[in-house]
Amino acid sequence: MERLCERLRSRLLRDMEDGRVDPDVVPLLSLLWSRGYCTSSSCSGRIVVKSGPAPWSKPGVSILASWHLEPPPPRLVYYRALSGGPYSWVSAEPPIIALYADSLEAAEAIVEAALRAGFKYAGFRPSSSGYYVVIRGEERMDTMIVAEGEPVVTLEGFERVYPLLLRVWRRGKQRLARLREMLESF
Repeated sequence: MERLCERLRSRLLRDMEDGRVDPDVVPLLSLLWSRGYCTSSSCSGRIVVKSGPAPWSKPGVSILASWHLEPPPPRLVYYRALSGGPYSWVSAEPPIIALYADSLEAAEAIVEAALRAGFKYAGFRPSSSGYYVVIRGEERMDTMIVAEGEPVVTLEGFERVYPLLLRVWRRGKQRLARLREMLESF
């Protein structure tokens, strides 16, 4: 596990320098590392515009834009979606943290903290490097903008639903804050 943690720490520091780590999740990641966990990936939640040949098909889907901190005005998000392929949609996606724990007790403790913080999806499995733990929020909302090459929602319609997308996205951020508070107390 030591070699894995060294490799993951080096990658995390490189990714932070390159701006590939969401700044609002860094305090939680630092806290996890200080408690002996080794994080392998993370996302603090995002608003994302995707486009592809079909909304259910992962191959061929591209990200047109994403925002992890404050997203831009709905007009900009909407027009980004219009620039996509035959299908384009806007999603509020939940936070996710993947990490390694060195013992069963540590894996159980972080999963319990995540569940108490309100994360619906938290679990672990044994791995060759201890225990692999995934914590993921349930807050997600997808809004189709373009279907079969034609807009299916007007700008005005999207502006009405946009506050709800932001509310869903912010709920995930609140769960991350609760998880951090729980970890600070243990």
